[in-house]
Amino acid sequence: MSANLVKLLLQQSEGGEPAVLWGRVAKPHFGHEFNRLLGQRILIEEVPAESWSTCSNCECGLDARPIQHINGRIVAACPFDAGSDAVLERDDLRSFRIDVAALMRAVASASGFAAEPGEIIKGVWYLGAAVPGQAVFAAPAMASAQRSGLIPALRATTGDARMMLLAPQLSGSEIGRFVDAGIQLVRFCDSIGANPDAPFALAIPVRAVARRGAPRLVVMCSQQTVRLDGAEIRLPQRPFIALLTLAEAAAAGRPVVGRGELEKRLWGNHAVDKRLAADAIRDLRKKLASVNPRAKNTGSLIETRTTLGYALALPGEAIQIIP
Repeated sequence: MSANLVKLLLQQSEGGEPAVLWGRVAKPHFGHEFNRLLGQRILIEEVPAESWSTCSNCECGLDARPIQHINGRIVAACPFDAGSDAVLERDDLRSFRIDVAALMRAVASASGFAAEPGEIIKGVWYLGAAVPGQAVFAAPAMASAQRSGLIPALRATTGDARMMLLAPQLSGSEIGRFVDAGIQLVRFCDSIGANPDAPFALAIPVRAVARRGAPRLVVMCSQQTVRLDGAEIRLPQRPFIALLTLAEAAAAGRPVVGRGELEKRLWGNHAVDKRLAADAIRDLRKKLASVNPRAKNTGSLIETRTTLGYALALPGEAIQIIP
């Protein structure tokens, strides 16, 4: 089954239930694998639509346009302007409801979780425990992931266990409350599709999350944002890439990044003046020092190893990288 089709189901589920996949969007995926989803009841076909949305700027006062069959064509007719009539195809009228419970069962089964997932509160699922003992939860809908009582509900389920939450892309401040609670947050759509033979299977990095407080440094890749000692800043592209390179090395237990490696991440294979890497690190230090002037030692987070390169002066467990 196409990983793109699985991602599409998750994206459509972000709006909450009922999650509907319309025929116009689903049509490129029609075929054997799509029919398999219907057979598994992950997708449930609804009755064909009998009305269509009004024109974007129409003042007809209708809630929807009736669908008419005119000269062999399917038409959503505008009562004021025939030029605004929408000519439809039969597949446009089809719609498929996504059974989120069945979708979560498919993800849990393909990912090797032994038990059937349970819905701990409306819209939030406990999938199981990943190695090494990290409890994995899923909140497919945006509203469920933003719920104010979500974190206490997660803790009530697993106690003091490390936790990972699969969710839609949240804002920086929303991500911050999970980071502060020591919960690893992973975007659901980004965690699916790495295995073409098992497209429902999760392929997510399981990083240790400190139990006694949040990591000092959180790097949020999709937003090009950094959270340092509880304060947040969005970095320009080159300082962000420089920090991400150092953070990835430190998290992997390889703290020193050579100047050549850093230059390649920043400028590719283009030949550059050797001083530019030092300039990039200097700019990054200034940005980090400005994040939270009251925080301790922010200026010395990046060490210069005279003959080797640069290193982030943080242990791996104090760093969290969010895709």
